[in-house]
Amino acid sequence: MKTKFYFVAKLLLAFTLVFSACTKNNNSDPIVDINDVVVINEGNFSSATGSVSVYNSTKKLPTLGVFEVANGFPVAGTIQNMVTFGDSYYVVTNASDKVLRVKNTDFSLIKNFKNEGGNTNFTNPYSFVGIGNKGYVSNWGTYNSSTFAFENGFITVLNLDNNTISAKIPLNGQPQNLLVFNNNLYVSLAGTDKIAVFNTSTNTKIVDITVGFGADKMLLDKNNKIWVLCGGGNLVRLNPANNTAEQTFANIPVSGYNEKMVLNDTKDKIYWLTTPFNQPCKIFTMDITATNIPTNAIITRDNLYGVGIDKNNILYVGDSKGFTSNGVVYRYDAQGTFLDQFNAGIAPNGFIFR
Repeated sequence: MKTKFYFVAKLLLAFTLVFSACTKNNNSDPIVDINDVVVINEGNFSSATGSVSVYNSTKKLPTLGVFEVANGFPVAGTIQNMVTFGDSYYVVTNASDKVLRVKNTDFSLIKNFKNEGGNTNFTNPYSFVGIGNKGYVSNWGTYNSSTFAFENGFITVLNLDNNTISAKIPLNGQPQNLLVFNNNLYVSLAGTDKIAVFNTSTNTKIVDITVGFGADKMLLDKNNKIWVLCGGGNLVRLNPANNTAEQTFANIPVSGYNEKMVLNDTKDKIYWLTTPFNQPCKIFTMDITATNIPTNAIITRDNLYGVGIDKNNILYVGDSKGFTSNGVVYRYDAQGTFLDQFNAGIAPNGFIFR
């Protein structure tokens, strides 16, 4: 059953500015249907303007600022990632450093995990993954302006039963993306060529897997193989049965950092976005059974920043508009033919399809 929530009159008055940025329905329908597409808007780092939008693909209606409306205050952070797990969304932000747990039915706040009581639970957190009653949050650590690198990275472990911080796992590297499979936690260490693998029962390391410099985005395909996109130009397929790299595609088109990669709904086709400096952004696609990397992009456009694909094989592509104003989401078919577009918040960087 679709879950809906209604904006009451006093919230409409309190958030006139939020609604003025939204695209209105012709009949002024105040209902937001969250069974469609959740748009993650990173925001501008210097002003912490991250936000969450919802796009109703049936009515072709975007609604901005849904977190603000549900809670009476803004996210007040730069959203690096937002993940669905169980009955909740986990919104990971830096500037400021915190993780917001919200209901996936109406975006109301359940818990604000943050630094308090003199404890540094988060330092530039980036991503979240859950298993059982545990949540794991990667933290880049502290930025060193002399070496231009993040140092003292770690994983924060959350107890999701009582919404507390239960442990911290120190790492020799900058933890970026996280993936859980077969009771193991896979951690990509940006700035290195390694994927660190941990036992989630004991939070102890099992092994490091060498994949190529700039280990970053990870996905699990329909054959239970893990694909790793590296900023250095490798696309690697891992076999989690023995935690080895079984195939490496070298010299693929990448931007070098913060790579974006998604799988289609049937988990047999990969799409990745490359955003090279001072060049047009490109989206490439490849079947998981391919033996060669693609040479031609299916989409080429400036300022692209996020990519997703829904169960109908419609691509959603975020345009950051230079992080200075509200962004736009373009929709394409799976071959890269433009369909339409809609408004979003500042710097749409990802999507959740319910």
